[in-house]
Amino acid sequence: MYDRAGSEWSDRLAAKVRHVQRLKSTIAVAEHGCDLGIIVALRAPELDAVLELPWNWKVHEYEGDATVYHRGEFERSDGTKGSAIVARAGQMGMPAATALATKLGLLFRPKCLAMVGICAGNKSEVEIGDLVVANPTWDYGSGKYSTKDGGQVFEPAPYPLAISTRVRSIAERHEGESDLLAQIRKKFPGKPAPSVPKLHIGPFASGAAVVARSAMVEEVKLQQHRKLVAIDMEAYGVAMAAHELLQPSPEFLVVKGVSDFADEDKGDSARDYAAFMSAQFLASLCVEYRLC
Repeated sequence: MYDRAGSEWSDRLAAKVRHVQRLKSTIAVAEHGCDLGIIVALRAPELDAVLELPWNWKVHEYEGDATVYHRGEFERSDGTKGSAIVARAGQMGMPAATALATKLGLLFRPKCLAMVGICAGNKSEVEIGDLVVANPTWDYGSGKYSTKDGGQVFEPAPYPLAISTRVRSIAERHEGESDLLAQIRKKFPGKPAPSVPKLHIGPFASGAAVVARSAMVEEVKLQQHRKLVAIDMEAYGVAMAAHELLQPSPEFLVVKGVSDFADEDKGDSARDYAAFMSAQFLASLCVEYRLC
């Protein structure tokens, strides 16, 4: 109510106006700034595989930020344009991947936050060169260590995160052997794996260390998920960052190529091929099926 003798009425009105201004500012910040944000853990072969996509990549730097971003543009099959940002984490592992995914998410506000690259597969489920979409993903090191009968016991306590129904439905179009994966395989400039790759959508665990012991994969499978398909060091960190980012939070997708079986014969010979397959497959989902 207007009061000539006081200013309380005008103070309350001004407070309402400031509230509306703050709300509009928040909405502006929350708008998506790009279609696709891509995180990788390694320069070679993962970042190299993404930058080989014909998306007219250009370096994009922020003053005071040591991370080098690459901004690109792709054309969808319906003629519309999409934008992408890719960046490499400072090191391998969930902490670095989570930090970079969060920073990329806040700076560029992508509609979809993706990770491509290489992973270790469960030998009983996959072949070298196969692709794995993480659904769900979790930290297999989450839990409690205790002592029982004089020995150390680990009691798992994972908190899995799953991809959205929309993203899953897009990826499921190529689950199992598909013409698309065969076509991508033919484009690889080197020597591909002997078998035509398959796409697997399934349980994908992340841990803090490089694994080169087959018994470790079996332990995670027996103790945490009997249908375990693959493991890596970063997937869960990217998923968690996407889950916790400001609304509207991005959907996430982790798709990686199997380069080894995390066993005593672990090698690097299939890394380039696995990274190439994952980057090319992600690009196909964006171009052909409007992943983002």
